[in-house]
Amino acid sequence: MAGLSFIHGLYGDKQYFGSSYSILPYLNIWIFRSKVVDAYFRMGFGIGYVTKHYNEISNPGNNVIGSSFNNITQFKLGLDWKINEHVFLNTCGSFTHWSNAKIQNPNLGINLAALTVGLKIFPVLKSNSYQLEKPGKPKKRNEGMIKYSIGISEMGKTPGGPKFMTHTGTASYNRYTSAVNKIFGGFSVSYESTIYNQLKYSEIYKGENQHWKATSLSVFIGDEMVFGKVGLFAMLGFYMHYPTEVKRKIYFKLGANYYYASLGKNKAQKLFLGVNLKAHGFVASMIEFSQGITF
Repeated sequence: MAGLSFIHGLYGDKQYFGSSYSILPYLNIWIFRSKVVDAYFRMGFGIGYVTKHYNEISNPGNNVIGSSFNNITQFKLGLDWKINEHVFLNTCGSFTHWSNAKIQNPNLGINLAALTVGLKIFPVLKSNSYQLEKPGKPKKRNEGMIKYSIGISEMGKTPGGPKFMTHTGTASYNRYTSAVNKIFGGFSVSYESTIYNQLKYSEIYKGENQHWKATSLSVFIGDEMVFGKVGLFAMLGFYMHYPTEVKRKIYFKLGANYYYASLGKNKAQKLFLGVNLKAHGFVASMIEFSQGITF
């Protein structure tokens, strides 16, 4: 089930952090449904406007948000308890993240973990059906994937610096475990123009291969749930060679793919567009936009 949420955030110290207004498209994935309770997982990506951000003169105390417009990402695990056919008691846990993913420094971001209790009221009833059958068998078990991704980040840690692109090539082997789920593993090569230019302008590693110092090689594993033309994925990556400025050897990505076209005699090849958030620990490092193909 897809939906759209409006989220108004209050961050406590309004003098420095203000508040936010966000639009969050989301997708609900039912874990199970019954006549007593529905369990679900929700994943959403959207955009938010933050009223206060870093300014070296007027707001130097805000060291977490560097721009007015930011990405908002939310994950929620919840239970809807059915009091009657019109009223559900909702209990859930959620994690919400606001940041611009290093497009504009500073970029620590705002992370909010929350427990929620509330009511869902349905004045007009709709017929509900509960699918208790397991997902069917996939049309194919094995699949390959290649994609090209780009992201933008600001050079260095000082706000207002120049921005450069990061280029990433990815290849993976995918294995369908059901008609709606696949696990995958593969490797990525990334070239960060931001790091290269910082090394070049600062004359760091002069005389050495600065392009190699700005390149990363990694392997990863992950899982994707596919519902029609939309897939939601999570992956964990491990650097084998990493850029000079990267301190952590592990990263993760959360994102979505939209499979917009099928090719070939049996429609086995699919073109897709993707977007994902890349993070090291709890700090978002980049938003990536992708074009790829499965075969």
